Amino acid sequence: MPSSQKRLNDGLKGKRGSDKSPVASVSKKARTTEPWIKVTDALTSEDDEMSLEECCKRGKLLQTLLKGSGYIRDGFITEHYLKGRPLVLRDGATGDVLDDICSQYLAGLDVEQMLQASPSDVIHTWLTPTGQFSDEPASSIELHHPSAAVAALKAGAQLYFPAPQPLTDLMCTSIAEGLGVPKACGEYADHTKRSEIETFVCRKGHTTDWHTDFQTNFTIQLSGRKKWSLKASSTECYPIRGRSPHFATSSNHEQQLKSARMQHSEAQYRPPDEYFADAEEIILSPGDVLFHPAGVWHKVESLDDENIAINISIIPLRWADIIAGAVKQLLLQRPALVWPVAALPSRASLEGQLKALMASEVKPVLDSLSAREMASGVEGALPKLLDLTKPAEVRMQLADILSTIAPLDS
Repeated sequence: MPSSQKRLNDGLKGKRGSDKSPVASVSKKARTTEPWIKVTDALTSEDDEMSLEECCKRGKLLQTLLKGSGYIRDGFITEHYLKGRPLVLRDGATGDVLDDICSQYLAGLDVEQMLQASPSDVIHTWLTPTGQFSDEPASSIELHHPSAAVAALKAGAQLYFPAPQPLTDLMCTSIAEGLGVPKACGEYADHTKRSEIETFVCRKGHTTDWHTDFQTNFTIQLSGRKKWSLKASSTECYPIRGRSPHFATSSNHEQQLKSARMQHSEAQYRPPDEYFADAEEIILSPGDVLFHPAGVWHKVESLDDENIAINISIIPLRWADIIAGAVKQLLLQRPALVWPVAALPSRASLEGQLKALMASEVKPVLDSLSAREMASGVEGALPKLLDLTKPAEVRMQLADILSTIAPLDS
């Protein structure tokens, strides 16, 4: 048995204990309804023999993680992805899948070698105040040398950095396909992946305070244990941006709040402490997988030293991106709209010119816009497993969205 797998198996045997029980894993606060976070066993022993590469190349990584949970993939999408409900898959990544991640792609969890294999030369290093300053927000510095980052880790910092690109390409492609993301909607124009895998390394006691993400996330715990506290957002379901009030730098705070209030006018940058009083808690052990949707408030605490996890973030295009991109392509074909905005004597002139262009140039484009044309760019790469992603269904959804656009005044 490879040494990395033995170490992880030993961790499972020695640290899991009663945490494996769904009842024991969710906070024991009194509840009158079913816990919001669903906790379920995943892989059974006979499912552990498929390698990571085989799972991913067959487009079955998501289905493999879900095995034993009682879900087929479409059920997971309906009950968790679309509803924004977290799901814990106990032992979701074990056997060959877990060992391949650790031994083939993450240097047997040797931190310095993992840092050297990262495609980024920037190592984000989180510094969390302690003692009398423990209420202060965290701050981050950028390091560039693996040895310096390892020294910071030993001093109590948390490191996060991109996983090796081959692992990102392999796992993100398969998870995105499992979620029904068309290939063209999961890539940038240069065909690099929009999704990413971040590696998190920390020691016992490190806490990342309440925040939200804008990505769809799957966290796989590789070594050590972490306690997650999660609370549903009371505002948006799928946010435009995340909110990070736990972070000391305020440069992005205003933009994050503006984005949140585009979706909900009463959104707060951080809810008051009492909002989190009934947050649910779960503990992740090596091999566990947590699906935590975009927009979910979460706080994470490391319970052990040598704590390593990877987070798979899926970031597909939005419907607005497809529609806006199609509209822009058509607008750029109209000579009157490619001129730069200049030579206007006043704001009134700007508003008057915009009104005229909306009537003479933009309205005809919107009136002629075809959902079929917009969908044509992604039809060739649509996954075949999920009904929602069949081309006809895509065109119907686009047509429904376009039908809600109010007609422009002539």
